[in-house]
Amino acid sequence: MNLTKLFGLIILISFASCKKKVETANANNAPQGPLAVEGFVAKMESLENIISITGNILPYEEVVLLPEIQGRIIRINFEEGRTVQKGQLLVKLNDAELQAGMSKAKVNLELANVDNRRKSELLKIKAIPQEEYDLSQTEVLRVEADIALLKAQIDKTEIRAPFSGIIGLRDVSLGSFVQPGQAIATLSQTQPMKIEFSVPEKYSSIIKPNSTLQFTVEGLRDTFNAKTYAVDSEINVNSRTFKIRATAANPAGKLKKGAFANVNFMIDKVENAIMVPTQALVPEIRGQKVLKLKGGKVNFELVETGIRTAEKVQIISGVNEGDTIVTSGLLQLREGMEAVLKAKE
Repeated sequence: MNLTKLFGLIILISFASCKKKVETANANNAPQGPLAVEGFVAKMESLENIISITGNILPYEEVVLLPEIQGRIIRINFEEGRTVQKGQLLVKLNDAELQAGMSKAKVNLELANVDNRRKSELLKIKAIPQEEYDLSQTEVLRVEADIALLKAQIDKTEIRAPFSGIIGLRDVSLGSFVQPGQAIATLSQTQPMKIEFSVPEKYSSIIKPNSTLQFTVEGLRDTFNAKTYAVDSEINVNSRTFKIRATAANPAGKLKKGAFANVNFMIDKVENAIMVPTQALVPEIRGQKVLKLKGGKVNFELVETGIRTAEKVQIISGVNEGDTIVTSGLLQLREGMEAVLKAKE
């Protein structure tokens, strides 16, 4: 065999080998049937549009107890951190001089009344002029006014609870000399409690007084219920939010002033909403789309979305109840491709 024939034989063998490899590769890449995917059948659900925001726990009422006059504290009638009742005497200032003045004024009033009665009898028999009787009557009124003034000053030496609540730590001691406006202690009404939180301005026309909400507090497992009672009339120009206050019962005293609250507020409730899993949405230039599986083939459908939850999104248009929505293999699928649902395990 000459070299030319040998060379031709080698080329023929090589060509046959390459052809076989190509045929094998094409066979391996050939479609193996419809792609198995996971899907979700769209159905009507009850949907609650809930916003989650943070807030603070506040006392329903709170006041810093301050003396109106100066004086020395001679009695403290409360224990720090304990409950006190409305009208209870909490602190007493020294009123010895005022009490002495009151005793003197009462004696003067008695003398003035005696003098006025005597002159009234004399006036009846015209033994004195009318002017003298009028002066005695004026003296009675003057002394009565002095007594009223002393009584008001004595009342200011007694600091009483304006409402029932828990009194905090005191800032004074027995025997302290206090000035007007000096803080003595803080009294807080803790039943019920307030919850204050801020809401985005887009909800300003939705949230009204007497709306219900739920909240939790750091460190407690309980879920508390509350009802709004006041909505701020102004929107904060910096944060674009407005404040809301609600009240919550606190019979066990679990809610503490200044605690951090996680508030869940239901803005709206939709009874018949079509919901699909969030992973079923595919973003594109014109918006968002889903992949419908119908008759064993995949169809793309543009959709309009609404309320989102942690796992699902509301479909306003583009999906009907009963449609099968593909939730897996979205990047592998093309319009018109065949696909089948995976069997549930």
